[in-house]
Amino acid sequence: MKTIKYTPEPNKKPQLSEAQEARLASLSDEDIDYSDIEELDDEFWEKAERVSLDSTQSTTLRVRSPILKANCVRFNCHQFKPMLVLR
Repeated sequence: MKTIKYTPEPNKKPQLSEAQEARLASLSDEDIDYSDIEELDDEFWEKAERVSLDSTQSTTLRVRSPILKANCVRFNCHQFKPMLVLR
């Protein structure tokens, strides 16, 4: 079997075609091959910790007026990407 290495980009979620979605929806639990996944025992769950998936933090960014205006023309004023103006 060929091994394919893949590093997903968190902001780009893969999109399934309608055919792929239909195929997945038609699978029963018995049809799924779990043989390459270790079974999680009680010791694993005893050491498990809850993690918050929301790692956003409120922040304020001061942007010079001409830069803000230029980006509002190119993008939606409330959604322009601050990384474009950071140096």
